Amino acid sequence: MELIDLFCGGGTFSAGFVAAGGRAVAGVDNDEHALAVYRANFANAVVCCRRLPLDFGQLKQRLPPLGAQTHIHLSPPCTAISSARRQPTNDQREDGLHLLAWSIELVLHARLGSWSIEDVDVRESRAVAEHYRSLHPDRVEFVTLDASSFGAPQRRTRLYIVPPDMKDALVQEANEGASTTI
Repeated sequence: MELIDLFCGGGTFSAGFVAAGGRAVAGVDNDEHALAVYRANFANAVVCCRRLPLDFGQLKQRLPPLGAQTHIHLSPPCTAISSARRQPTNDQREDGLHLLAWSIELVLHARLGSWSIEDVDVRESRAVAEHYRSLHPDRVEFVTLDASSFGAPQRRTRLYIVPPDMKDALVQEANEGASTTI
C-alpha cells in the first residue's frame, strides 16, 4: 500500500503506516519546518508545501498518481475546534470545521477505496461526520478511539472518519493495541 499524507506535519501517521509495511509516497503540509522533518524521515516521498484546501485537480497535479493501492490520510488542523484551545473565535472554529468538511469532500470526490481522516473528537466534528454519514451511508462511517491504542504516547480521544468497511478493522486494531501499549 502507498500513502499520501495530507496535513502530514512531521509524519507521525506516515511513520506508523511504514512500520506496518506500507510506503509513504507523498506528504503535503504548509509548514516548511514540519516538512523538513518529513523529508528527513521519508527521503523517497514527494514533499509538497501547500496550504490546503486546494482544488482536487490542482492537488492531483502535485502528487504521484493515485492507484488502487493508494491510501490517502488527512489530519486537518484541529486546534481551532479543540476543547484544549482557550476561547477560539467563531471564525477560527468555522475554519477548522471547513477543513474537516473539505477533507471528507476530497475523499468522496476522489472515489478512493482506502482513506482515513483523523480529527479532534468534539461535538462539532462529530456533527460534521454525522452529516456526511447521513448523506453517504454506504461511503462514510466514523468512530472515536483513544490514540494510545495505536501506540501514541498520549491519552486522547480522536475521531476517525473512514469507509464503512474499514471501521470494524480499525476498532479491532485499537482493541488489540490497547492491551499491549502504555
